[in-house]
Parts: sequence; C-alpha cells; structure tokens
Amino acid sequence: MLGLPDPISLRKPQQNRYEICGLIGSIITGFLYEYSILAVVIFAMTIQFISIPLFLIAHRKNIYIP
Repeated sequence: MLGLPDPISLRKPQQNRYEICGLIGSIITGFLYEYSILAVVIFAMTIQFISIPLFLIAHRKNIYIP
C-alpha cells in the first residue's frame, strides 16, 4: 500500500493495553484449562465480578469504555 499510513500506527494506546490484557487472560485461561475446567469457570467469574465496580465507576464519571 503505497502512500497510505500503517493502520497499526493509527491505533490509540488504550487499544494496545486491551489487546495485551486479552492476551494475558487467554494465556491464564489456557493454563487453567489444562488443570481443570472448574478453575476456568471460577477465574472467568472472578474477573467478571471484579469488573462490575470498574464499569459502575466509569458510568458515574461518564467515561466511555469500548
């Protein structure tokens, strides 16, 4: 693509953080899956419950979370 900017360089820094966190979560889930499916379920539920207050705080402060 001549003359066009690299799409990766146009990303916001926050997108890279989300991708890194997604990668880390996937790696942890993979290791837990080898150990026990119940461990995967507990990990996923724990992370989701931890995220609830974060979304409530963001909603209260009118912060957009993609």
